[in-house]
Amino acid sequence: DDMIPVCSIPLDNRLCRNFTKYLVHYRALSQQDMNWRDAYGYGEDNLIHMKLPYQVIRSEGISREDLGIPKETFCLIVIGNRIENELTKDFLEMLERFLSRHDAKLLIVGKVDCEEKFADYPAISGNYFYIKRTEKLLAVCSITDLYVNPPRVGGGTSAIYAMTAGKPVVTLNYGDVCINCGAEFAVNGNNQRIYRKNNL
Repeated sequence: DDMIPVCSIPLDNRLCRNFTKYLVHYRALSQQDMNWRDAYGYGEDNLIHMKLPYQVIRSEGISREDLGIPKETFCLIVIGNRIENELTKDFLEMLERFLSRHDAKLLIVGKVDCEEKFADYPAISGNYFYIKRTEKLLAVCSITDLYVNPPRVGGGTSAIYAMTAGKPVVTLNYGDVCINCGAEFAVNGNNQRIYRKNNL
């Protein structure tokens, strides 16, 4: 920075302290963010606001029939590159409660051993469909009804695909998905997700 001004570009929506003169951020600053900025000596001119450069790849040619999902059944979708670790006990218990009480299906997209992961959850085990990987994510989202985000900081891209496909999103009130989609899609905990879905 003494010779040439340097700018840091984060990999997610969080503000991160570093030793460069300029810092890019992707969202409107909250009061907490501004307190952080002041505490670490960043002036307003040192923070550069940019829109996240998401690029949605258009796709089509997938139907529920292709995956065996009943045509008229409500279908949740959960997507993740690290979904093996993101399907936490609390999250699975929430899905189990929901699927045991409603005529609905669950589509999982991402690398995970579903048989092992869902062994203790009979409602999930009897109502899920699985895609390990797809190049047609937008088309896959379009045949579902609700994107449910597991507890995680990342995952922002897949939620953008769901919204581009016209599907609502339910997420916890933190992380990239919450920031990208807005507070109206956020809930305080897994139990509230059931409530939010029932009021769509």
